[in-house]
Amino acid sequence: MTKQATTLDDLISKATDYIKAQLNFSRSVIHKYTRSGKQLKEYMEVNGIKSYNQDVEKQILHHLFKDRTKRELSDGEQYFFAGIQKLTEFQRTGKIEVRDRPKYPRSFEGAIGEVINQFLEYKRVEDRIGVARLRCHKRNLFHFFTYCNQNNIHSLKDVNLAFILQYICGLDSNKPSVTPVHLATLRCFTKYAFEKGHLPVDYSNKLPRCNTKPLSK
Repeated sequence: MTKQATTLDDLISKATDYIKAQLNFSRSVIHKYTRSGKQLKEYMEVNGIKSYNQDVEKQILHHLFKDRTKRELSDGEQYFFAGIQKLTEFQRTGKIEVRDRPKYPRSFEGAIGEVINQFLEYKRVEDRIGVARLRCHKRNLFHFFTYCNQNNIHSLKDVNLAFILQYICGLDSNKPSVTPVHLATLRCFTKYAFEKGHLPVDYSNKLPRCNTKPLSK
């Protein structure tokens, strides 16, 4: 093994140890980031790149994705994109920040907010998801919670399929937060709400996986 490869391996190993110990990422997410590191290593070896830095990050991301935005990438590609950026951040700063925007509340209020809080606690305790994924659920549900309040919907019993589809159609697909993962959170939440008796119908299997095309009733 070359000295350069050892250096990259050490960087990947230390970054992986950091997200395990400090960020409590789930095993599946850690595995996806580890695969990103292996793909990066193969790219550097094929192209004769001796050491890793931010310029290499930009080079490989452009090589793989060209001018596509992050929203246009598949889930697997988005993990690679994020994984490489996190590796660069760790190399430069010795840490990786998980940014939780302050506008999102620590907990949600009202009847719908209480169900959201219960859902998040369920995912944390029963499904044992990591802090990053939990924040993702929280961030995604904040948009739905706000939409309900804006439309004077204060109970899930007043939510129906038409209302949810209207909400999805109104999402700004240009924003990074509007991804298949965003909609997956909504499907997971509506399934949970139905199973707990808060929704009269299980809408989870009726929701789209993306909102790039007009929805039909």
